Amino acid sequence: MERILQVARHFAQHPKFLFLIDGLGALFTFSLLFFALKTNHHLIGVPPHIIGYLSGIAFLYFVYSSCCFSLVRLQKQKFLTVIGAANLSYCILTLSLMVLYGDTITFLGIAYFSIEILIIAVLSIVELKAGQIKV
Repeated sequence: MERILQVARHFAQHPKFLFLIDGLGALFTFSLLFFALKTNHHLIGVPPHIIGYLSGIAFLYFVYSSCCFSLVRLQKQKFLTVIGAANLSYCILTLSLMVLYGDTITFLGIAYFSIEILIIAVLSIVELKAGQIKV
């Protein structure tokens, strides 16, 4: 946990880079979901319309983080808190969908969504912590 606090302190000083990381991650998630997994939904066992909704959310997060990276000059910590909370909500939604589709989700689907949740949850914690640090 101390390592996460060190990372959060660093990004509290340089929040622009955290928005960049978040935006690129959201773009990667969107691309993977929309272009690869939606058309091959049978590989993960989740209906294509659900994958479409998740990719749409990822795209919105990409737009938000990109705008924050490019446009926000003041009170960046508040914007970090917003995206951190949104990312945690995405993790909860994804976990809920894994449970809801537990009878059809494949091992590959469980692996993909579990890794995605882990990465996004760590990023969210860093964003929320960085958002609390006054610089």
